[in-house]
Amino acid sequence: MDEDLTGLDGRFIHLTSLTEVVNEFATPEDVDSIAAEAALRTTEALTAVAQEAFRTYGHRRPGHEPPPFAVAASRTGEFDLNGLGADDVEAVRANWWLSAPSVKCSSVHDIKAQRIGDHV
Repeated sequence: MDEDLTGLDGRFIHLTSLTEVVNEFATPEDVDSIAAEAALRTTEALTAVAQEAFRTYGHRRPGHEPPPFAVAASRTGEFDLNGLGADDVEAVRANWWLSAPSVKCSSVHDIKAQRIGDHV
């Protein structure tokens, strides 16, 4: 690799993460927090997050870590989950999705935006 870089004299930059690429080629942009929150609450955005969650944690696979979250379970109707009462809620560890999840955006904060060319 040293031979390949001979003569580049500072024109070669080794970037090893997306953050480094963004810092090198993008410029910070002011954020319209209302517009950003509206974009994150669209059906398309929420569906994309749900699909990625299912793709990442949708199936139990040997050797893969379980998802890094817990789920809330409660008793509804005649369905009794671990002896919980109607008003009881219990957090349990999830090992995989039983079915495709749905997503709800409850809050948006600490928004940052970058501009590369005409794209923000």
